[in-house]
Amino acid sequence: MGKLNLFHWLAISLLLHVSLISPLFLTTLHAAQQNRAERLRLELFGMVANRQLEERHESVAEPQQVSKVLPAPTPAPANYQTVKSPVLVEKVEEAPFKPVLAALHTADAATEQKQQTIRPVTEDSLQQYMARVTRKVRGHLTYPQEARGNGMKGTTTIAFTITSSGDIKGNSLRVQKSSGYAVLDSSALASAQVSAPFEEPPKEISIAIAVSFNIE
Repeated sequence: MGKLNLFHWLAISLLLHVSLISPLFLTTLHAAQQNRAERLRLELFGMVANRQLEERHESVAEPQQVSKVLPAPTPAPANYQTVKSPVLVEKVEEAPFKPVLAALHTADAATEQKQQTIRPVTEDSLQQYMARVTRKVRGHLTYPQEARGNGMKGTTTIAFTITSSGDIKGNSLRVQKSSGYAVLDSSALASAQVSAPFEEPPKEISIAIAVSFNIE
């Protein structure tokens, strides 16, 4: 009877402990189930998010297809055939170009050389030229009637320069030696002026001519 009572007390104690622990166990079990469901939901959401990211990366990383443009085929060279023209074309030979300016210079040089050959500048030629000029000036000399009537006589020496064209060079005509009478000197100068132009000299030359006024 005493043993049975002890067993009963043990059973009652066990039931009491079970009744006390069972709510805590159920609560813990329920919380564990909720945590597991939450964890599964998070894992599922993570898998979906990862899949979306992978698809996005694949769409970005996917290389764009570039359409390759093939070069246009090179046309084959046309096969041209040479056909002779029925029209006869006469070939005209071009005349060789001749430098006109150089030819003119050559002609001028040849003319000048020819003139120098024909009329070389020598002392003898200059003396002959001066003699012709002197004769021409004396041939145009005029004896003033007033001076002749008053018995004026004398010799005037005039000097001047003849240019290469035969003219008297400006301001070169002058009385080099007076006759003593102004009227006779003026007449001598006038005879040179009316005699110009002279023939072209071999070169520009200065000349002095003495003209005489004598009563005979």
